[in-house]
Amino acid sequence: MAQAGKPEENQTEAVAPQAPVKEQPTQDSPQATEDKPAPKSWSEDLLGFPVHGYLSARYIARFAKGGSEESDQDIVETLSLDLGAADRNRVTGHFLGRLSEDIDGRSSRGRSSVFDSITDSYNNSVNGRLYHAYLDVHRLPALEFVRAGRQPIHDTPVFAYLDGGRLETVELWDQKLQVGGYGGSPVHLFESSAEGDVLVGSYLQARPWKGGRARVDWMHARDRTTLGVESNDLFGAALWQNLGESVQLHGNYTFLEDKSRDFTVRGTYQEPEWDFRLQGSYHELLEPQRDLALELDPYFLVLQEHSPFRQTRWLASKGFGEHFVVDGGFDIRRLKDSSDEGTFNREFERYFLTPSVHDLLFKGLSFSVTGELWDSNGRDIASAGADLSCEFNKTLRTSIGTNYSLYKYDYFLDRERDRVQSYYVKFVCKLTEHWRSDLDYQFEDDEFDEYHVLRVGLTLSF
Repeated sequence: MAQAGKPEENQTEAVAPQAPVKEQPTQDSPQATEDKPAPKSWSEDLLGFPVHGYLSARYIARFAKGGSEESDQDIVETLSLDLGAADRNRVTGHFLGRLSEDIDGRSSRGRSSVFDSITDSYNNSVNGRLYHAYLDVHRLPALEFVRAGRQPIHDTPVFAYLDGGRLETVELWDQKLQVGGYGGSPVHLFESSAEGDVLVGSYLQARPWKGGRARVDWMHARDRTTLGVESNDLFGAALWQNLGESVQLHGNYTFLEDKSRDFTVRGTYQEPEWDFRLQGSYHELLEPQRDLALELDPYFLVLQEHSPFRQTRWLASKGFGEHFVVDGGFDIRRLKDSSDEGTFNREFERYFLTPSVHDLLFKGLSFSVTGELWDSNGRDIASAGADLSCEFNKTLRTSIGTNYSLYKYDYFLDRERDRVQSYYVKFVCKLTEHWRSDLDYQFEDDEFDEYHVLRVGLTLSF
């Protein structure tokens, strides 16, 4: 969920950035980069290995009007580096870090603000964060890769983030069987000490039949907190199946200790000749989630116990000719026991329809309108949103629009905002082959406050 009144950069502070589960090798899997050679660059001639990445700097100004009169200004710099190419270098590496500065010195003055994040709890207004820093060794006997350092793992039943090591075997036999394992100290970015914390796991995956992939996981997390030690074992089983080129099916089931935890099933049907796509999913939390190791429930200290629920989602998209597309769908969320409903854990129904027009008057111009119907706690609320985007000669892209959220969550301030209408305008300009600038302004209006957020950025890609 987006964090109310805060920039996107601050939304990764509680835990490391997460990504959706992918059915193909993820970006953190070295085999995903070995399928096609990486292009040569100037750095390969100079250093003997290629270096790719980006360096970005962004100024962020935020203002609140209405219930509070607050302001905040920050500068955020991010550096991402990919060192080496898996098809040419035995050792490759990756780095991702960021440096932020509260330039109006709010944290040093000791004043609280609606815009405060956890970084404002430090005495120094300059704050650095190391997100990724790892090396991969390729083409070892019987091993696909070995990785060491600070690393994310996305294919595990829950997102794993650790300082340690990971290895995976090559595919064995006709079933393309692979065994992998990882272990180390879990990364809790704002914890004063990781002493006593452990995160280890192993997995077995295979492609035993055509179009299918199966995987089983075990994860053990040990987390030392001020209240004691939480030690949990999580087991997961997942299955992917392609039926021809049009149908993809996926399901996963997890067990926490000796009890079922949750399961998800998802199916996708797509027909390119008809310009049609349909996806349906069902997720159910089977048991109440209480105080667990941080990896299994990073928001317990704020949200407390999470009650069992089930959620169904359907999405459909259909194109009509070259210029017109209609997207639509619905979400239905129900609690196992309606009396458990509370902040951050609600029942609702949401239906939406988005017709959009592309390249109608001239190439690069797109316009879409979204109509929504919310039904929650006996309230029926209709809303509308719109987006107008234009791309000029692939060098300048602009967009302006509005959207609506019945519920918008702020995990850092432990509150829920209702009926939030947002308005935005964005500009992205490609200055040269390697330089890009961006500017966006967002205005949010809820029942208590008005928020203004301005971001100005410059990015160098290499």
